[in-house]
Amino acid sequence: MLGQPMEPLASLMAQFDAEAVEPGWPQPLFVLDQAPPADFLPAGMTIHADQLVIEWLWFGADALVDAYFYQSQHRMRGLPINLLLRCLTPITALEQFANAPAPDGLLLHLSRCGSTLTTRMLAADPGNVVVAEAPFLDHVVQLAGAGLLPEWMVHAAMAALLRFRDGSGKRGMVKLDAWHTLAMPLLQRVFPATPWCFLFRDPAEVLVSQHRSPGRHVQLGQLHLDAFGMTLPEGLDPAAYPAWMTECICRAALAARHDPHGCFVDYRALPAAVSDTILPHFGVHPDAATCAAMAGVAGVDAKAPDRAFTSDSQAKQAEAAGLVVPASLRAAHAALIAAAATPPGL
Repeated sequence: MLGQPMEPLASLMAQFDAEAVEPGWPQPLFVLDQAPPADFLPAGMTIHADQLVIEWLWFGADALVDAYFYQSQHRMRGLPINLLLRCLTPITALEQFANAPAPDGLLLHLSRCGSTLTTRMLAADPGNVVVAEAPFLDHVVQLAGAGLLPEWMVHAAMAALLRFRDGSGKRGMVKLDAWHTLAMPLLQRVFPATPWCFLFRDPAEVLVSQHRSPGRHVQLGQLHLDAFGMTLPEGLDPAAYPAWMTECICRAALAARHDPHGCFVDYRALPAAVSDTILPHFGVHPDAATCAAMAGVAGVDAKAPDRAFTSDSQAKQAEAAGLVVPASLRAAHAALIAAAATPPGL
């Protein structure tokens, strides 16, 4: 287990958003020394026999078609093959991915800002392998941020999740969770030359969406702040926590605004910015067929593809009249708009 004490590991892992498992679900049958074949992807981590281990599931070659990795993971978990072939490896199995190529692009975001639309559009190009908000990656980022895993494992974890592009010539792109922006210094150390993009939106609209259906990171006590070197301000009103966390994410992105590998994209520039800004920043210049495929994706609701897309900004702005948006958060949003209007690195 790389020498880490078990107690802090167990404490942090207890806060991970573990996927529910049906009662009587069979335990993994195989414990391997190395990662299984490339059709298997890492699904998460657990503690087994007092060791930190990775659980692997068979995904096949065309499984990553859902908006989020965890949705694909849930579908795969129910397949008969995964009832028979679920397996574990020690965390050291990641060593075989330590020298794998870095992703071609990282997508960071404020949450509720068009990042799901963006990843679905990126995935419309068959030349892209897109991993979106994988629980396993979240585990590794948080454990590395807490100093319980070496930082190189963040690189190895992404490579393990992007195994489908091995030898295929495909590009690999990773959408992280919104709170991973808080780990920007770690990500920049691990991926010093990898292009990244930060998506943002008017914070009033973001907070309305979080008020309707709060994400994990805006629920007080759900995110392990120590993993990101953060502490809760003394006396913070719990009702103000979503705005505080939203501002922390904005400020973390802004702290990296002079990185020449970064770019900032306003929600209002979508969907055109995917082909005009994000893909070129990732070194990709889509052809007419790819642009047409992405336009088709942009015409439907990213989270409910059976419905046509309709803008909700006006309704959210009206609803935001009843919410308090701190002046400091509005100032951070103004700085993000300025960063989006500035060439990368300036």
